[in-house]
Amino acid sequence: MNDNDIIKALECCINGKCAECPLEKMACSETVAMQYALALINRQKAEIESLQKAYLMYEETSGLKQAKSEAIKDFAEEFERRCIQGGIYPAFVKARLNELVNELVKERVRE
Repeated sequence: MNDNDIIKALECCINGKCAECPLEKMACSETVAMQYALALINRQKAEIESLQKAYLMYEETSGLKQAKSEAIKDFAEEFERRCIQGGIYPAFVKARLNELVNELVKERVRE
């Protein structure tokens, strides 16, 4: 059975539409449907993990990670420069402002 057949079988089980079920001509039982569903979930989980690993490798080898870091650093430096020029950057605020900028950047780039 392919993935679409498994999904259709599960939908038929939920809705009590046995006549439309791809498992109807096979040895239909909830256990069989669950076995197919588990196999589908495990295949998709393995594929997701593989894609995540591939992306991390790409990110590190392509220089994307370094580029992100440099862009964040440039942003923080430019932000500080503009605040100082605008007179809105007293020394006592600097530590907290840096924390806020770092938090905001992390939220935006989801690191």
